[in-house]
Amino acid sequence: MRRPIRRTQDTHTIESEGVMTSPIPSPPPTLDTERLQLRAFNSEDAGPAHTLAGDRDVAKMTRTIPHPYTQADAERWIDATSHLMARGLLRQHAITRVRDGQLMGNLTLRKRHAGDAQAELSFWLGKPFWGHGYIAEAARIALFDGMTHFGLTSVRAAALEGNPRSARVLEKLGFIRDGEMEVYGLNWDGKAMLRTYLLTLPAGLEF
Repeated sequence: MRRPIRRTQDTHTIESEGVMTSPIPSPPPTLDTERLQLRAFNSEDAGPAHTLAGDRDVAKMTRTIPHPYTQADAERWIDATSHLMARGLLRQHAITRVRDGQLMGNLTLRKRHAGDAQAELSFWLGKPFWGHGYIAEAARIALFDGMTHFGLTSVRAAALEGNPRSARVLEKLGFIRDGEMEVYGLNWDGKAMLRTYLLTLPAGLEF
């Protein structure tokens, strides 16, 4: 796997009247692979995110994306996640295509508490980009960054029983299935079965 070739600093410190404050997490670094660039979301991404995540076939494979999904929803989501990143709880990556900058999807590593060594991996990819291995490619470099610069030693993930694509991606990355549970979601009636996975870093991750 190609390593990151460009990074921003993970934190910066503000000096006020000669007093150094606590480090403040910066946006996630820019990471590059052969075909992809992972970068921070910005306000201009709301339109493409609305179009891609608003596809019912994308939304129904998640527990949290509503359908219909409006541009206002996308704007609120980008704003809300920026606050979580500022608190050191989130590594959120916009998945874009190197050759033209096209937004393709989202990949997130989220901690419950800033000091945790475990995070939850989640992702979605626009339907036009399915079937090309983009999520696995993006996840490898994001997990490597999470291990080396976000303090992670393990990562949890989950896939709905009716979403074999995501399950295959997780297994390809070295995640081990360790349980299942019934959950409610925004896009289906009643409960659905969710299969849970665990990856221990670095041993389980094949670079």
